[in-house]
Amino acid sequence: MGAFAWHDWLLQDSWSACYWGIGEATLFFIVPDVYLTFLAVQGAPVAWVGCVAAVAGALVGGAIMYRWGARDAVGAQAVLKRLPAIDDVEVARVHQRVESSGFGSIFLGPLFGTPYKIYAVEAGSRGMSFAAFLLVTVPARGVRFAAATSIALWLVGGPLVEWTGGSQMTLAAAFWIVLYSVYFRVKGF
Repeated sequence: MGAFAWHDWLLQDSWSACYWGIGEATLFFIVPDVYLTFLAVQGAPVAWVGCVAAVAGALVGGAIMYRWGARDAVGAQAVLKRLPAIDDVEVARVHQRVESSGFGSIFLGPLFGTPYKIYAVEAGSRGMSFAAFLLVTVPARGVRFAAATSIALWLVGGPLVEWTGGSQMTLAAAFWIVLYSVYFRVKGF
């Protein structure tokens, strides 16, 4: 029974991570990294399966946004600009980056806080190769999700190993609240 229950738990967490990846790649504005850090408290197997599932979700969400950008870039951008931390300046910046660096900007931009969803819409609006877009999405999202997962696993298994799971989760929650408070303030939200 224990192995079956663990399998169900792992499956449930991976679906949640996948849905979070889809959501953040489309219209949700909190990154899957948040959920992945909480999964790290549950252990490496759960966290790494969640990481892979979040990347899979980002692929689905990115495909949705790419197709939307290909069909109605103006409408997609108008909706994106209603989300926190996305405005005309951010959309124009992504447009310039994709114009000058192509797929390289799709890889690098989201690693440093620019929403991936804007790049997906921009790639679709430009008619960039859909297959190449999906291929670059895997490392673009995977590197960041793996970094968040690795750091969280290192913390819970190293410096915070003596803390209870509840204390580790409280620290993670405090970290994300502070980070997003600063991020949204910097972005003018």
